[in-house]
Amino acid sequence: MLVSNDRLLVCNFLTVDVFKSDGTAESSYYSYNPGNIRPNDARYDENGDLWIADNDKGLWKIDETFTGQQYLINGPINSQVAAMGISGTTLWAVPGGRNASFGNLYSAAQYYTFEDESWSSFSLTNTPSLGEMRDLICIAADQQDDNHAYIGSWGYGFMEINDGAIVNSFTPGNSSLQYSIDADDRIFIGGAAYDENQNLRVTNSTAPDILSVKKADGQWKSFNLGTYGTGDRCRSCYYRPFQPEMDAGARPFTDCI
Repeated sequence: MLVSNDRLLVCNFLTVDVFKSDGTAESSYYSYNPGNIRPNDARYDENGDLWIADNDKGLWKIDETFTGQQYLINGPINSQVAAMGISGTTLWAVPGGRNASFGNLYSAAQYYTFEDESWSSFSLTNTPSLGEMRDLICIAADQQDDNHAYIGSWGYGFMEINDGAIVNSFTPGNSSLQYSIDADDRIFIGGAAYDENQNLRVTNSTAPDILSVKKADGQWKSFNLGTYGTGDRCRSCYYRPFQPEMDAGARPFTDCI
Protein backbone atom coordinates (compact mmCIF):
# COMPACT_ATOMS: atom_id res chain seq x y z
CA MET A 1 0.00 0.00 0.00
CA LEU A 2 1.45 3.37 -1.05
CA VAL A 3 0.57 6.80 -2.42
CA SER A 4 1.42 7.55 -6.06
CA ASN A 5 0.16 10.49 -8.16
CA ASP A 6 -2.11 11.54 -5.30
CA ARG A 7 -3.75 8.11 -5.35
CA LEU A 8 -3.63 5.32 -2.78
CA LEU A 9 -2.55 2.05 -4.44
CA VAL A 10 -3.38 -1.19 -2.65
CA CYS A 11 -1.83 -4.41 -3.95
CA ASN A 12 -4.08 -7.36 -3.21
CA PHE A 13 -3.62 -11.00 -4.21
CA LEU A 14 -4.97 -10.59 -7.77
CA THR A 15 -5.73 -6.86 -8.09
CA VAL A 16 -4.33 -3.37 -7.72
CA ASP A 17 -7.05 -1.18 -6.23
CA VAL A 18 -6.86 2.62 -6.64
CA PHE A 19 -8.45 5.09 -4.20
CA LYS A 20 -8.85 8.87 -4.44
CA SER A 21 -7.62 11.21 -1.71
CA ASP A 22 -11.14 11.32 -0.20
CA GLY A 23 -11.09 7.52 0.25
CA THR A 24 -13.50 6.64 -2.54
CA ALA A 25 -12.61 3.85 -4.97
CA GLU A 26 -11.51 5.02 -8.41
CA SER A 27 -10.54 1.85 -10.29
CA SER A 28 -9.34 -1.71 -9.94
CA TYR A 29 -6.74 -3.39 -12.15
CA TYR A 30 -7.15 -7.16 -12.43
CA SER A 31 -5.93 -8.05 -15.93
CA TYR A 32 -3.11 -7.25 -18.35
CA ASN A 33 -5.52 -7.95 -21.21
CA PRO A 34 -4.68 -10.76 -21.50
CA GLY A 35 -3.31 -12.36 -18.35
CA ASN A 36 -4.08 -12.12 -14.64
CA ILE A 37 -2.31 -9.75 -12.28
CA ARG A 38 -0.51 -10.97 -9.18
CA PRO A 39 1.06 -7.73 -7.90
CA ASN A 40 3.86 -7.28 -5.44
CA ASP A 41 4.23 -3.52 -5.89
CA ALA A 42 2.72 -0.80 -8.13
CA ARG A 43 3.31 2.87 -9.01
CA TYR A 44 2.06 5.48 -11.45
CA ASP A 45 4.49 7.34 -13.69
CA GLU A 46 4.17 10.96 -14.81
CA ASN A 47 2.14 9.89 -17.87
CA GLY A 48 -0.46 8.16 -15.73
CA ASP A 49 0.65 4.66 -16.71
CA LEU A 50 0.60 2.06 -13.94
CA TRP A 51 3.76 0.00 -13.44
CA ILE A 52 3.40 -3.34 -11.68
CA ALA A 53 6.04 -5.63 -10.21
CA ASP A 54 4.32 -8.98 -10.70
CA ASN A 55 5.17 -11.96 -8.50
CA ASP A 56 4.91 -14.35 -11.46
CA LYS A 57 5.42 -12.32 -14.63
CA GLY A 58 8.04 -9.69 -13.89
CA LEU A 59 7.62 -6.03 -14.84
CA TRP A 60 4.45 -4.78 -16.56
CA LYS A 61 2.99 -1.41 -17.60
CA ILE A 62 -0.75 -0.78 -17.98
CA ASP A 63 -1.72 2.32 -19.97
CA GLU A 64 -4.88 4.44 -19.87
CA THR A 65 -6.67 1.99 -22.18
CA PHE A 66 -6.05 -0.78 -19.61
CA THR A 67 -3.72 -2.60 -22.03
CA GLY A 68 -0.66 -4.25 -20.53
CA GLN A 69 2.89 -4.47 -21.87
CA GLN A 70 5.52 -6.76 -20.39
CA TYR A 71 9.17 -5.68 -20.04
CA LEU A 72 11.54 -8.61 -20.02
CA ILE A 73 14.88 -8.05 -18.32
CA ASN A 74 17.61 -10.26 -19.76
CA GLY A 75 18.49 -13.21 -17.57
CA PRO A 76 18.51 -17.02 -17.45
CA ILE A 77 15.23 -18.90 -17.50
CA ASN A 78 15.87 -20.29 -14.02
CA SER A 79 17.21 -18.64 -10.87
CA GLN A 80 18.65 -21.93 -9.55
CA VAL A 81 22.42 -22.39 -9.91
CA ALA A 82 24.33 -25.44 -8.64
CA ALA A 83 27.59 -25.10 -10.58
CA MET A 84 29.37 -22.62 -12.81
CA GLY A 85 32.32 -22.65 -15.17
CA ILE A 86 34.19 -19.82 -16.87
CA SER A 87 36.12 -19.91 -20.12
CA GLY A 88 37.54 -16.60 -21.30
CA THR A 89 34.67 -14.14 -20.95
CA THR A 90 31.89 -16.76 -21.09
CA LEU A 91 30.13 -17.93 -17.94
CA TRP A 92 28.38 -21.31 -18.00
CA ALA A 93 25.86 -22.43 -15.37
CA VAL A 94 23.56 -25.36 -14.58
CA PRO A 95 20.62 -25.45 -12.10
CA GLY A 96 21.43 -28.71 -10.30
CA GLY A 97 19.35 -31.65 -9.27
CA ARG A 98 20.37 -33.51 -6.13
CA ASN A 99 19.25 -33.32 -2.52
CA ALA A 100 21.26 -33.62 0.68
CA SER A 101 20.73 -37.38 0.70
CA PHE A 102 22.14 -37.71 -2.83
CA GLY A 103 18.69 -38.39 -4.23
CA ASN A 104 17.37 -36.97 -7.49
CA LEU A 105 15.23 -33.85 -7.73
CA TYR A 106 14.22 -34.67 -11.33
CA SER A 107 14.67 -31.03 -12.32
CA ALA A 108 14.22 -30.14 -15.98
CA ALA A 109 17.51 -30.19 -17.90
CA GLN A 110 18.68 -26.63 -18.51
CA TYR A 111 21.96 -24.80 -18.97
CA TYR A 112 22.83 -21.15 -19.46
CA THR A 113 25.64 -18.96 -20.78
CA PHE A 114 26.44 -15.32 -20.09
CA GLU A 115 28.54 -13.53 -22.70
CA ASP A 116 28.80 -9.90 -23.87
CA GLU A 117 26.33 -8.81 -21.17
CA SER A 118 23.66 -11.17 -22.49
CA TRP A 119 22.20 -14.47 -21.23
CA SER A 120 21.36 -17.44 -23.42
CA SER A 121 19.23 -20.27 -22.02
CA PHE A 122 18.95 -23.82 -23.30
CA SER A 123 16.10 -26.16 -22.39
CA LEU A 124 13.92 -28.81 -23.99
CA THR A 125 12.01 -26.00 -25.73
CA ASN A 126 14.93 -24.90 -27.91
CA THR A 127 17.22 -27.92 -27.48
CA PRO A 128 15.09 -31.03 -28.19
CA SER A 129 18.17 -33.27 -27.97
CA LEU A 130 18.02 -32.86 -24.18
CA GLY A 131 15.28 -35.47 -24.44
CA GLU A 132 14.58 -37.06 -21.06
CA MET A 133 17.68 -35.60 -19.38
CA ARG A 134 17.22 -34.34 -15.83
CA ASP A 135 19.27 -32.96 -12.95
CA LEU A 136 22.24 -31.24 -14.62
CA ILE A 137 24.66 -30.84 -11.75
CA CYS A 138 28.19 -29.98 -12.93
CA ILE A 139 29.98 -28.27 -15.79
CA ALA A 140 33.54 -28.19 -17.12
CA ALA A 141 34.23 -25.22 -19.40
CA ASP A 142 36.98 -25.67 -21.98
CA GLN A 143 39.71 -23.13 -21.23
CA GLN A 144 40.80 -23.16 -24.88
CA ASP A 145 37.36 -22.62 -26.42
CA ASP A 146 34.71 -20.31 -24.93
CA ASN A 147 31.93 -22.12 -26.80
CA HIS A 148 32.84 -25.63 -25.64
CA ALA A 149 31.95 -27.36 -22.39
CA TYR A 150 30.97 -30.68 -20.83
CA ILE A 151 27.93 -31.07 -18.57
CA GLY A 152 27.25 -33.91 -16.14
CA SER A 153 23.93 -35.03 -14.72
CA TRP A 154 22.94 -36.92 -11.60
CA GLY A 155 21.79 -40.20 -13.11
CA TYR A 156 21.35 -39.20 -16.74
CA GLY A 157 24.88 -39.28 -18.11
CA PHE A 158 27.45 -36.87 -19.49
CA MET A 159 27.30 -34.67 -22.58
CA GLU A 160 29.45 -32.38 -24.70
CA ILE A 161 28.24 -28.92 -25.73
CA ASN A 162 29.58 -26.83 -28.62
CA ASP A 163 28.10 -23.49 -29.72
CA GLY A 164 25.12 -24.15 -27.44
CA ALA A 165 24.21 -27.47 -29.04
CA ILE A 166 24.68 -31.01 -27.72
CA VAL A 167 27.26 -32.66 -29.98
CA ASN A 168 27.94 -35.84 -28.00
CA SER A 169 26.45 -37.91 -25.20
CA PHE A 170 28.72 -40.35 -23.37
CA THR A 171 27.67 -43.80 -22.19
CA PRO A 172 29.52 -47.02 -21.31
CA GLY A 173 29.30 -47.78 -25.03
CA ASN A 174 31.50 -44.87 -26.15
CA SER A 175 33.50 -43.97 -23.04
CA SER A 176 34.94 -45.46 -19.86
CA LEU A 177 31.96 -44.23 -17.84
CA GLN A 178 30.03 -46.99 -16.07
CA TYR A 179 26.53 -47.60 -14.84
CA SER A 180 25.82 -47.36 -11.13
CA ILE A 181 26.12 -50.44 -8.96
CA ASP A 182 22.85 -49.34 -7.33
CA ALA A 183 20.95 -48.71 -10.59
CA ASP A 184 22.18 -50.55 -13.65
CA ASP A 185 20.64 -48.11 -16.14
CA ARG A 186 21.85 -44.87 -14.52
CA ILE A 187 25.11 -42.91 -14.84
CA PHE A 188 25.72 -40.54 -11.92
CA ILE A 189 28.24 -37.78 -12.58
CA GLY A 190 29.35 -35.92 -9.46
CA GLY A 191 31.84 -33.49 -10.99
CA ALA A 192 34.12 -32.77 -13.94
CA ALA A 193 37.18 -30.59 -14.46
CA TYR A 194 40.05 -30.10 -16.87
CA ASP A 195 43.67 -30.32 -15.83
CA GLU A 196 46.32 -28.08 -17.36
CA ASN A 197 47.03 -30.68 -20.06
CA GLN A 198 43.41 -30.65 -21.32
CA ASN A 199 42.66 -34.04 -19.81
CA LEU A 200 39.08 -34.08 -18.56
CA ARG A 201 38.61 -35.76 -15.15
CA VAL A 202 35.12 -37.03 -14.36
CA THR A 203 33.80 -38.55 -11.13
CA ASN A 204 31.44 -41.44 -11.90
CA SER A 205 29.51 -41.84 -8.65
CA THR A 206 28.55 -45.33 -7.36
CA ALA A 207 30.19 -47.01 -10.37
CA PRO A 208 32.81 -49.76 -10.00
CA ASP A 209 35.48 -47.29 -11.21
CA ILE A 210 34.53 -43.89 -9.83
CA LEU A 211 37.15 -41.86 -11.70
CA SER A 212 37.30 -41.57 -15.50
CA VAL A 213 39.55 -39.46 -17.70
CA LYS A 214 38.88 -38.27 -21.23
CA LYS A 215 42.34 -37.61 -22.56
CA ALA A 216 43.18 -34.67 -24.79
CA ASP A 217 43.35 -37.04 -27.77
CA GLY A 218 39.77 -38.24 -27.11
CA GLN A 219 40.61 -41.60 -25.53
CA TRP A 220 38.90 -42.61 -22.29
CA LYS A 221 40.30 -44.48 -19.30
CA SER A 222 38.81 -45.34 -15.90
CA PHE A 223 40.44 -45.92 -12.53
CA ASN A 224 39.37 -48.16 -9.69
CA LEU A 225 39.92 -46.38 -6.38
CA GLY A 226 38.68 -49.18 -4.19
CA THR A 227 35.28 -49.10 -2.52
CA TYR A 228 32.89 -47.04 -4.58
CA GLY A 229 31.65 -43.74 -3.20
CA THR A 230 29.58 -40.74 -4.11
CA GLY A 231 32.29 -39.13 -6.23
CA ASP A 232 30.85 -35.82 -5.24
CA ARG A 233 32.91 -33.22 -7.02
CA CYS A 234 36.08 -32.63 -9.03
CA ARG A 235 36.55 -29.24 -7.46
CA SER A 236 39.88 -28.61 -9.21
CA CYS A 237 42.46 -30.51 -11.18
CA TYR A 238 46.09 -29.60 -11.58
CA TYR A 239 49.38 -31.22 -12.43
CA ARG A 240 52.12 -31.86 -9.88
CA PRO A 241 55.10 -34.06 -10.71
CA PHE A 242 55.06 -37.37 -8.85
CA GLN A 243 57.55 -37.23 -5.97
CA PRO A 244 58.34 -40.66 -4.47
CA GLU A 245 59.64 -39.17 -1.22
CA MET A 246 56.35 -37.32 -0.68
CA ASP A 247 53.90 -39.67 -2.35
CA ALA A 248 54.79 -43.05 -0.89
CA GLY A 249 51.91 -45.42 -1.48
CA ALA A 250 50.13 -42.98 -3.82
CA ARG A 251 49.32 -43.70 -7.42
CA PRO A 252 50.53 -41.08 -9.96
CA PHE A 253 47.46 -40.71 -12.17
CA THR A 254 49.26 -38.31 -14.52
CA ASP A 255 51.67 -41.12 -15.34
CA CYS A 256 48.80 -43.58 -15.84
CA ILE A 257 47.07 -41.45 -18.46
